[in-house]
Amino acid sequence: MTDQTITIDGQPVPLDDVIWLERHPCGCVVSGVVAVVADEWTLTTTDDAARHIHDTDGERQRAAGQGLTFAPVTGLRYRTEFADSWRCDRHARPASAQRDRWSRNPRRKAARTQEKPDAVSARR
Repeated sequence: MTDQTITIDGQPVPLDDVIWLERHPCGCVVSGVVAVVADEWTLTTTDDAARHIHDTDGERQRAAGQGLTFAPVTGLRYRTEFADSWRCDRHARPASAQRDRWSRNPRRKAARTQEKPDAVSARR
């Protein structure tokens, strides 16, 4: 637990009750992260949240170019207003597209296509 607070809608909110949401301009939620995980991280600013979600400057620049923004919300507000806002119809992708994205990952593809010795040559 932390005794830090941030201001949301003009009110001080304990950082332990904050969730940072990344959203498209239309309002649908792209990602979210709790502000505090004991002995792991404390995210007090939008920049902290962006760095936590997007590891590289390039990822952060691509997200900003798509109009994605981070904003803090309380846990209660998340549960009542945003929990059902993950990926609107406009931004939803079919499951097959998600699988295809992973199949294009060079490391995964290399692991899948490496030749494996057959059972006979492995015994020699």
